[in-house]
Amino acid sequence: FIDWLGVVVPPETRSAILDAENKAATSVNLLCDMLRNIIKETAGSGVPLGVSVESVSIFKDEVAATDDLFRRSQAIILDSMGLGWSVRWGWLAPKKDEKKKEVVQMIGVAVAAAAAGFVGGRRLSSA
Repeated sequence: FIDWLGVVVPPETRSAILDAENKAATSVNLLCDMLRNIIKETAGSGVPLGVSVESVSIFKDEVAATDDLFRRSQAIILDSMGLGWSVRWGWLAPKKDEKKKEVVQMIGVAVAAAAAGFVGGRRLSSA
């Protein structure tokens, strides 16, 4: 699929994924390593970094890998800021018109609270 999008995948990366027992997990690990490298190489450049994590697969292990990639990418980016951060969880009730009202979706919204000077509900000192 990525070839179809026109992305050039280095042969060693292609081999690492295709030869892996767990291709999805290997892909996630490689992508996280690439993100760390991009952040390291562009630190201080002033160029904003945008990351999009999407799943176009119907396969359970690939969808799960997308969730893992999102969480890990989020942590990598927030950790790279050099500030403390926290994750806040919220429960979302289904809409009234949904057929399965018993289903409650939980989403995790990561908040870079330290960017606003807060960690764990307490203001960080300026020191």
